[in-house]
Amino acid sequence: MDQENQNYYGFQDTIESSGVKNQVSSFRKQVSLYLELALPYLHESKNGKMLFIVMILLTIVNSTVNVIFSYASKDFYNALGERDVEGFRMGLLKYTIVLILGSPVQAIYNFQREQLAVAWRDWMTQRTINLYTQASVYYLMDESEIDNPDQRIAQDVLAFTNYSLKLLIMILDNIINGISFSVILITIQPFLFVVILIYAIVGTFITACIGGKLVPLNFNRLRYEADFRYSLVRLREHAESIAFYGGEHAEKENLNQRLQRVVANRRDLNHTERNLEMFTNIFIYMSWVIPVAFVAPGYMAGNFHLGVVTQARAAFVQVTSDLSIIVRHFEDLSAFCAGINRLSSFYEGIRDLDKSRSNSAPLLALTDGGSHSSQRLSIPRSGVTRISLHQTKSTFALLNLTVMTPDAERVLVRNLTIQQKQIRGNLLITGDSGVGKSSLLRGIAGLWTRGEGVVQRPMKSFFLPQKPYCTLGSLRHQLLYPSGNEDNTILDDQLVVALSQVGLSHVASELDTNLDWSQRLSLGEQQRLAFARLLLAKPDFALLDEATSALDSNSEEILYGLLVNTTRFVSVGHRESVFKYHHYRLHLANNGECSFASIAS
Repeated sequence: MDQENQNYYGFQDTIESSGVKNQVSSFRKQVSLYLELALPYLHESKNGKMLFIVMILLTIVNSTVNVIFSYASKDFYNALGERDVEGFRMGLLKYTIVLILGSPVQAIYNFQREQLAVAWRDWMTQRTINLYTQASVYYLMDESEIDNPDQRIAQDVLAFTNYSLKLLIMILDNIINGISFSVILITIQPFLFVVILIYAIVGTFITACIGGKLVPLNFNRLRYEADFRYSLVRLREHAESIAFYGGEHAEKENLNQRLQRVVANRRDLNHTERNLEMFTNIFIYMSWVIPVAFVAPGYMAGNFHLGVVTQARAAFVQVTSDLSIIVRHFEDLSAFCAGINRLSSFYEGIRDLDKSRSNSAPLLALTDGGSHSSQRLSIPRSGVTRISLHQTKSTFALLNLTVMTPDAERVLVRNLTIQQKQIRGNLLITGDSGVGKSSLLRGIAGLWTRGEGVVQRPMKSFFLPQKPYCTLGSLRHQLLYPSGNEDNTILDDQLVVALSQVGLSHVASELDTNLDWSQRLSLGEQQRLAFARLLLAKPDFALLDEATSALDSNSEEILYGLLVNTTRFVSVGHRESVFKYHHYRLHLANNGECSFASIAS
């Protein structure tokens, strides 16, 4: 069972079968996780601190307006109940002034809250992206353990920041209003305050009992919705391959299965929410009746004016609302707890995969190493040997290199040593399909670390996979990926020349056209584009994983001819036609053994 499901089932057991003690422990854990995710923004962002302080001040002002409005309302209804024309006019005037002055305060208050929400979401999303891309965690993360990382970054972070802010302001507002209106209530009928405390405690307990299932149900809702959406995205991205296979029926069945999980989960949520809403409605409606029932005898006896009754009712409803925040917002809070679980498990997964961070490091803490670390792709598991990658100025060597599959069940390359003095040209890696040629290249690139030994390669290296990657953006972005030409040293003429050299002159006029270039260009054209990138990047060393597999022999000869005059390289290939562009050959066998020799010999 993966970690996330352990979190889910553990939380479900706590709610359904554990007891009060475990529920309190789970609540404390949720609060601890919440604070660990929320506080870094206020600690590290000066702008965030300022926005939050202004938000607190506006909350106090807004609550003050509510209290003033309560007294204005009392005078208004007192005059109305006593048929006091002059008092009614004065009360109406006060009432109107408070409304006019209070409306802008409410508008500014809401505006400031939204500004803070945007700033917080911006900061936390950028921090999450930094953590996710640092140390190539995005490559190492296993979707079977952490599902839908894209949804967690785009939607779960948004939901967390929005509701966190809403919750913080709601708690602060409830504290201020609760104290203010409690004073009003005690001055009118002290016993009502005791009634409120008992009423709120009983209501919260019953709500927790009825709605306890909502947390795990909302956890699954987020996952099932993301899985369904991801299936639709895959259908769109692989439309041509699916159409060639005639796989519409299989895809439809898969989509329907995932949809049914969404629907079944939603139905379970509906049943629980129905039961919870029935109790919540009774709880709220009774809060309107109880204060009147207690104050009415005094009003009938002439001890109170009508305005006092309405003020007591308003104060009781307000204090009850402030003390019963869990009752009124249990559905939202349960969804929020599910979101906290998903985010915390995501950040824990990121931390576990980044060897530059300790297991006790704060979830949102950055490190200095980042993606530029020479050993950035090591998964920190104790007792496991790993390949050591040393980036050098110009040296390429493999020293006692053993490459294993990530699960360590198979040795692909065993004790391979190629000294710098042995290889002063280009290296071709050959072998049967599935023997581990591309895996060895991943080990040299630093993508695979399971094994042992040392890889030395030039720091300025460039990797060409068999299926090139097309980034989002224009053709110019494709050519300059990943550096982006930040220093503006590459001119448009150079881009056009590079396209012409690789046989893509027909798209040279579309440098600034934004398209999905992975769909616009065929696989062969994408491989040509990758070579154009390499020519523009001018690396000291290149790694090619069957980078011309979709091209004809003539095109392959042209591209390798350009490469020979540009940089040293190691490539994986099957065709004999590429032998003439290499000086050495490394042949891999199925048992992990390999042979190294000069091609000329």
